[in-house]
Amino acid sequence: MLLTVFTTLLGIFSSIIPSVLNYFTRKQEIKYELELATLKINAAIQGIKVEAALAEGSDLIKEGESLRSHDLAITYSSTLETLRASVRPVITYTFFLLFLAIKVTAAIVIFKSAWSDAGLTIENAKAFATILVQTVFDDATTAIFGTLVGYWFGSRSMTKMWELTDPNAAAYRVTDVSVKAKKR
Repeated sequence: MLLTVFTTLLGIFSSIIPSVLNYFTRKQEIKYELELATLKINAAIQGIKVEAALAEGSDLIKEGESLRSHDLAITYSSTLETLRASVRPVITYTFFLLFLAIKVTAAIVIFKSAWSDAGLTIENAKAFATILVQTVFDDATTAIFGTLVGYWFGSRSMTKMWELTDPNAAAYRVTDVSVKAKKR
């Protein structure tokens, strides 16, 4: 009799075990599907962001091309064209000369101060030169020079490097409108 009860209970529990296993399996499947759906949604969002950035970049390129073609279509007298082409260099030269005058004045003031206060001698000339160079060519000055050199010469080297790495780069090159206008 005990054996009959035991086998009956064993039969009942053995029929429940696959349902319990199916429950946990389904729970894992739902969790996996939820994570997969989350990943797909995040990937779709990133894809939309990339497409938007590409569209914005494409619009900027088209706008730049439109502006350049508009500028090329305008004809100027030779005097106006010369003036137009000289704006950037004149501003650059003016600010460079102003900057140079300020730095030379600072060096003269430091030199006069060292000469009158300490009585500049050969022994302390090396220390004076070090202080002069550190004062006149400080971090801000080197940053300004780096910016100027990068502005005037960096785009040329980047264009050359870009053309070496991308055979279609010449089609995207930004040309100086004033140079093209002079060639007409």
